[in-house]
Amino acid sequence: MSLILFSGEKQTGKSTFLYNKFSLNKNVGGIVCLERNNQRQIVDLQSNQFHIHEVHFSSVEECETIGRFTFLKRSFLIGATIINDSTLKNKLTIIDEWGLLEESNKGLMPHISDAVVQTSKSINTHILLVIRPSLVEMFRSKYISEHNIILPVFGRENVGSFLDPLMY
Repeated sequence: MSLILFSGEKQTGKSTFLYNKFSLNKNVGGIVCLERNNQRQIVDLQSNQFHIHEVHFSSVEECETIGRFTFLKRSFLIGATIINDSTLKNKLTIIDEWGLLEESNKGLMPHISDAVVQTSKSINTHILLVIRPSLVEMFRSKYISEHNIILPVFGRENVGSFLDPLMY
């Protein structure tokens, strides 16, 4: 198993790049978060289904707010199901993204940890985790100390050439 960090600044096309490269690929699953109809939506890479993630209202019971964004809590459960299913059947699982919510052990964090444990049991499965540059070192220190994993970091310019051989 390898855990690959895919990093780049906000609004630089990381999610769109991953969607264009891997959507509907039979060996790749997981989620990317794209903006559609002026709101962020989780996309299941295998089925190309879009699920509403960001809302423009706040209900304490139904939503999680971080900064200027409000997300449906149920969308994290949908994302978790997609991620878990992908780790069981695909060579590559994409998780977009590990951000401030996950840093606080919210959002997708419990499910990301589960996915790492699940894929660590197989030599032929990989996770690509989208992460902002400002969070890379904190994430690395947590996972290197907890799981003794070496985490390479790639950007858009070189991630494709690294991943292509893993897909076949």
